Amino acid sequence: MSPLLSLLVLRSRAIEVTRDFYSALGLHFEQEQHGSGPLHYAAQVEGTVLEIYPLKPGQTEADDTTMLGFQVSSLEEVIGKLAVEADIKPSPWGRFCSVKDPDGRTVRLTETTM
Repeated sequence: MSPLLSLLVLRSRAIEVTRDFYSALGLHFEQEQHGSGPLHYAAQVEGTVLEIYPLKPGQTEADDTTMLGFQVSSLEEVIGKLAVEADIKPSPWGRFCSVKDPDGRTVRLTETTM
C-alpha cells in the first residue's frame, strides 16, 4: 500500500489572512487548539488535514519555498475571490495559473471538470 498524505501544516505571520486566502479556494476551516498549544485553523482536503499555525516563537518569516497545488472548477471565480491578477495558461491537465498566498508561497490552481 502506498502512503497517504494525512497532514500538511503551514506556518503563517497572519493566520486569519492566510485562512481567508485558502477559504476563497473553497476550503472550510475550523478553529482548533490542542491543550496549551496555539490557536490555529484546520480544514479537510480529500482526507488530508491542512492546518494553519502561527509562526513559532523566534521565527520571523514563513517558509515561502513550499508550493501547493489545488484543482478548482473555475479559475476566474477563484481569482476573483482572491482579488489577484493571474496569467492563465493551457496545459494537458487543464488551464492553470500560479498565485502567491499571503506568506509568499506559490499556489498553483488548475481548472478541471470536477
